[in-house]
Amino acid sequence: MIIDSVLYCMHIVSWNSKADISSALVSWKRRKQLLRETITALHADIYCLQETQKNQLDFLMEGMSGYAYVGVGRDDGKEKGEYCPIIYNQEKMHLILQGTFWLSDTPDVPSKGYDTYPRICTWATFDDGLNETPITIYNTHFPLAFHFSAKKNAVNVLLDHIGLDMTNPIIVAGDFNARPQS
Repeated sequence: MIIDSVLYCMHIVSWNSKADISSALVSWKRRKQLLRETITALHADIYCLQETQKNQLDFLMEGMSGYAYVGVGRDDGKEKGEYCPIIYNQEKMHLILQGTFWLSDTPDVPSKGYDTYPRICTWATFDDGLNETPITIYNTHFPLAFHFSAKKNAVNVLLDHIGLDMTNPIIVAGDFNARPQS
């Protein structure tokens, strides 16, 4: 008896790269080489980074031959502000669709939602060449606000984007600004 099933075997890494800001505990200048070496040594199919600025993303991509990324800056929908990039191995993962939306009441335009900062979610749908169904990856950075309603609103925006059709597999990665017990 043969049973058809979808079996995904992917190596996915989620990592908050911490923005390149002067008040950081350990400066970007001191940690950037180690971060690039650590990430590239993992040889993942997909990397979901959070809190990554354009200069950081450019530096990381210089050391990642065969990889590309999707994502935009949260402040202007282009290059300004932090990204939640999805970096993917171009030999294994074939990009079908991609986009970014804001965790706000106006998710289609750069906007501040339920937190002090704009928050985004980058998504991408891939065909891995091995499975009949594509897979969609969501990468986000949730509000830091400690009141429950900010995170609940962000979850609702995310769920609205995902929709009710769960016929294809999805993975949600990110910095959820949550404690381990939550």
